[in-house]
This record gives sequence, C-alpha cells and structure tokens, in this order.
Amino acid sequence: MGYVGLPMAVAFAKKTSVIGIDINQQKINALNHGKNYLRDAPYLDKDIPKLVSEGKLKATTNISAVAREITAYIICVPTPVDEKKRPDLKPIISVGKMLAPILKKGDLVSLESTTYPGTTKEVLLPILESSGLRVGQDFYLAYSPERIDPGSKWKVEDIPKVVGGITPKCGRKAAQLYRTVIKHVVEVSNEKAAEATKILENAFRAVNIAFINEFAQYCHKEGLDVKEIIEAAKTKPYGFMPFYPSIGVGGHCIPVDPWYLIERGRSLGFYFDLLTRSMRINDDMPYFTLNLLRDALDTFEKPLSTSKITILGLSYKKNTADYRESPSLKIYELLKSRAKHVVFYDPYIEQITLHNGEVLHSKESAYSAATESDALIIGTDHQEFLNLDFQKIYDLMRTKIIVDGKNCLNREKLTKMGFYYNGIGRP
Repeated sequence: MGYVGLPMAVAFAKKTSVIGIDINQQKINALNHGKNYLRDAPYLDKDIPKLVSEGKLKATTNISAVAREITAYIICVPTPVDEKKRPDLKPIISVGKMLAPILKKGDLVSLESTTYPGTTKEVLLPILESSGLRVGQDFYLAYSPERIDPGSKWKVEDIPKVVGGITPKCGRKAAQLYRTVIKHVVEVSNEKAAEATKILENAFRAVNIAFINEFAQYCHKEGLDVKEIIEAAKTKPYGFMPFYPSIGVGGHCIPVDPWYLIERGRSLGFYFDLLTRSMRINDDMPYFTLNLLRDALDTFEKPLSTSKITILGLSYKKNTADYRESPSLKIYELLKSRAKHVVFYDPYIEQITLHNGEVLHSKESAYSAATESDALIIGTDHQEFLNLDFQKIYDLMRTKIIVDGKNCLNREKLTKMGFYYNGIGRP
C-alpha cells in the first residue's frame, strides 16, 4: 500500500471491492480510518474516506483471513538492489510464499513490481505452482508494469497499461481486469515482453540522463553554459529530446531498475556496457557536486573541514516528500564526514531516519538553515526555493556561495547580487 499500491487500490475501489494488504500496521490503521498517508498524492484525500465509509476499500496485514473474498491479486512490492547493485527479489519471493497456500482455482495474480525479464515465470510462477494448481488452467498469472509518477498530474486511470500473460488466456484475463479502471490497456505477446517494456523505459532515461550529466561536466572544462545549449537544441523540431543534468538521479526507478537489466544480461553472458557506464556516471554526480563545492570554497580560501554547509531540499523530486535514493541525501551523508557542520531544510520533510538509525531533522525555514552558512546547495527544485528572498539569504550567510544542483535559480540575478554561483554544467 505504497506509492503504487494505494493509488491502484483507490482506482479499483471506485468500481469494485478492494482489500489492501501491507506489513506496515500504521499504514493499515490509517487506511481503515479513511486517512491518506501519501502526501505526494493529495488527489486521494477525498476518495479514500468516501470509499472506506462505503465499504469499498479496507485494509489488513493478514492476507489469509481475507483470501476467500479475493479473486485477483495485484502485487506492488518494492524491488530494491543490494549494496553491490544486485537485484533483491526477496519481497516478490515473500509475497509468492504468502499466496501459494491460499491460492484458489480461478484466481488471477498480476505482478507490477519493476524487475528483469524472466522474473514472473522463473521466480514467481514456481512458488505459486507449489500450491498444486497449474497456471493457465487453475489460476492465471500476468505481468503489468507500474507507471506511477509520484507528485505528477497523472492518475492511474489515465496512464496506458501494458499487460502480458504467462499464457494467452492469462494475458486476456489480466487485460480484462485492468480495463475496468484504465482507459487504454496495451496487450503484448507474453509476460517477458511486458517486463522488458518497463525496464527499457527506465534504462532509456538513465542512459540519456547520463549523457547530459557527462556533457555538463564537459561544459565546465569548456566554459559553456549547458542550460543555454539545451534550450537552443530544443528549437530543432525533430530528432532531439531534452534531458537535464543535476546532482544525480533519485527515486525508486532510474537509479535502481537498470541494474536489474544489467544483472540479467550478465547471467546470459551479455554485457550492457553503455548502460553500466551510464549508471556509474549518474551515481557519481553527487561526488562531482562535492568537487564544485570544494572549488567554490577554495576561491574564498575556506576549508571544507571548517565550513557550515546548508542543503535546501532532500527529496529527489520537486514539491514532494519522496526521498528514495535521493542524490541530495547522498551529498548530505558525504558532507557529514567532511564538513564541520551540515544542516538541511525541506518544506516537505520534517525528519529522515538513515540506514544507521541516525535521525536528521529539518530546520524550520530556509533562512534559519542559511544563517552563518558558508555555502548553499540546492538539492531539490521545490517551488518554495524559487521564491526565496535571496537578498535576505545573502545577508544571513557568512560566505556567499550557491551551488545550484538543479540549475533552477537565476544565475545572472544572483551573480549581480554578489553570490558566487556554480551550477551543474554552468561554471
């Protein structure tokens, strides 16, 4: 019942009865009380209490207790990578083991979690068939990749849905299910084609973002403004698609999913050299940003070890609270061991708990965060940051440095005010 599962549950609950399953008891309690806990999906605020009160939507942690009521299962669990960037399929395996004992004849299972081609058939199917039921005869299994875009205007119903089944009948059954809520359903030949579709979408973006990030680094050497060049290139009416450089790539898709394809290729003796290099370029952007900060501090003869650094924005995406794989959070962690003092402010995030258990608290405002600071890093292009009183920021800061990690500020205006400005690809 997260970024993918909750919006999907709400969409279906408008048409039929839905039970949300999650291991997080807090989410279940909130949902059963009609509360929307996804801050980045405010459009659900009205729907959830209405659907819960009507009995169309309920939630539980105990899937076995409600199995008799269910005829279709949609799996929306995370698919992370481990510390070595290898796929971690434990969430999918865990769900498969939960479903196998309760699966009934006629049930449909659709996996939506992004993964490498072959997962549905090679990993999930054997677990489900351990029930004694046979796919295509007793139950139906399909893959349909999620395409949720947190914080955007796109709703589940309006995003075309790709569907592929283990058998043709499985595919038709799944497509029939999704057509009850989604306007445009695209059927592909099988589940592996559907898996490959999603991984292609994200790998395509990763490669193009990596190239523009590398091009931005070249612009620093050449003394060019990457923003000016992209805007000029955009005037070509065909054959060009704009991508933009930044301090790195965040979210659950672009920094994670292509590693699934890379690992799958490696298992077949096929090596995605371009994609692997692209992922490394994107992963290295926080380090490149750190070097820009050091260069700026060197100009003022300020050692990083004695400086106070302020980061504005820890979420990976503007105007959201989503900090999954956030590059600005990575920069925060890098600076913690290098700078004298590091603080952050994010209007959407009050606190963050790191993997080591450390809790980070946001400052009350951008102005309190900038007070006596030696450098300001724009980590997220929240609308609030574009409207700040930068004269006030200038007066509060000790050293007047801005490293614009999202290239979202007016460089000419800030430079005229007296700031030392450095953007990504905008020396």
